[in-house]
Order: sequence, then structure tokens, then C-alpha cells
Amino acid sequence: PVYDMLCSRRYYASEDMAMPLADAFYGHLETTGSYTLDDFVHLGLRLGLEEKPLRKVADSLTGMHSKILDLLNVSFLPEQEKKLVADIINEQYRKFGS
Repeated sequence: PVYDMLCSRRYYASEDMAMPLADAFYGHLETTGSYTLDDFVHLGLRLGLEEKPLRKVADSLTGMHSKILDLLNVSFLPEQEKKLVADIINEQYRKFGS
């Protein structure tokens, strides 16, 4: 879920995701330490979803990186908090693209 890209990481620094994706589904987690875009697509396929819409949603999410940072910059968060949150967003996007 998209909320995991930021919220759980902000408040639980040792966790990337609030909940695991699925029992016995590790994907790239074992080799890279995080889930990737392909892991989410693979999980969707295992759940019976079609690949084309999965890729479309994934592409849409990855294409929003700069828009999310732009929105963060005009938010009412204190500057120190904006920096912290921006660092988390950038790191999560980096992992997602691995």
C-alpha cells in the first residue's frame, strides 16, 4: 500500500512497512532488504490480478515522486520535518525501484 511508503517509516524507523505483504512472500526482501515494484506486481499476479493494470498503477505511482515532494514543500510542516519526510520518501522510492 502507498501509505507504507511514508507513514510507518516516519514513526517506526526500524520498519519499512506497517504490515507484511503476505505469509511466505518475500520477493526481493531477502536479497535487497526491501520490496520492489516487481514484488508488488508479482503479488498482484498471485492474487489473480492482471499484469497490465498492475503495471499501469505502478507506473503511475513511480511517476508521482516529484509531485509528492512538491506537495511536501508547500505543506505546513516545519522545515526540519519536511527534510526528514523528504529523505524517507526518496529512500522508499529508491528501494521501490531496485
